[in-house]
Amino acid sequence: MKKYIKLLCSVVAIYAAIVFSCESMLLSVKEYETVHCAFGEAESVVVCTGEINDLNASTVDIDHPAYFSEVMVSPGDEVSAGDVLAKIDIDRTVSLLERLDAEAIAQMLHALGITESLQAAIAGEIPELSKYSKTIDMLLESDGIIRSPRDGVVTEVTFVAEELITEETKIVVSDRSIMEINASVPAEYSRFLQIGNQAVVTSECFDGEIEATITNISPTTSDSGQVAFSLSFDNSYNGLKSGFPVSVKVITDRNTDALLLPFECVFEDGGDMGHVFICENGRAKKISVRLGVRSAEYTQILEGLTGREEIVLANDEELLDGQYIRITEGD
Repeated sequence: MKKYIKLLCSVVAIYAAIVFSCESMLLSVKEYETVHCAFGEAESVVVCTGEINDLNASTVDIDHPAYFSEVMVSPGDEVSAGDVLAKIDIDRTVSLLERLDAEAIAQMLHALGITESLQAAIAGEIPELSKYSKTIDMLLESDGIIRSPRDGVVTEVTFVAEELITEETKIVVSDRSIMEINASVPAEYSRFLQIGNQAVVTSECFDGEIEATITNISPTTSDSGQVAFSLSFDNSYNGLKSGFPVSVKVITDRNTDALLLPFECVFEDGGDMGHVFICENGRAKKISVRLGVRSAEYTQILEGLTGREEIVLANDEELLDGQYIRITEGD
């Protein structure tokens, strides 16, 4: 009898231990939310930088030192062919150019060891050594007036009045009828680009977005490992200027029925592989998946899921394959 009582006590103790263990396990089981797979649009993109260039601009270059008495235009002004853009101060500029010529010629003759008496003998040939003699003649003939070469809009003026201009300067006039965007990508990404790819262009220099299309891709790679390409766009956008820096997002592929998951529940394993967790019979189950497009909001799943699963939202470091979990109300 004692033997049976002892056996019964052992059974009760084991049962109690099991119950206690189960209760402890249930109390220690963590709760997680789940999300449903969704289908939507996914875009494969290549992002790079570039700038806007005006292909139909006329540039008036002033390639000599000068004083400007007036500058009549500013960027954004509309002008007609022949309109006065700026006026050079003839007296001050001619005087400056003659002095620069005289100094340069004197230095050259001195360096050649030509004496003053010999200089007097060849005085008739010295004007041929002048760097600015033709420039001076042109200034006197034009009265120093700089005119617009075409109808259009002034897009750039690189000088102001009453200041000595010692470097090459210019006024740019464009009708903005032909503008394009020039950009480049590292050579390894150029294989994704095709003529006809659509792109979205943004910049801190203008509001909104510009829709553009790739029209040309360079067949060569630059010394820096970049492949250049060009994009056309609707030139009706206002306020654009040659030289504006832009950000270009080229859409290389678009899937309108892609299997998508919030990026928080997809964990990358390297390359195009990753994993997710689903709940199966109260346990976390790790599922390997092949990844497609990844963004700040979603990850495209190419293989590994049917789309009917509920995916566990959890930190990868806190969840193990086979771990008991409890699911709470999720999305």
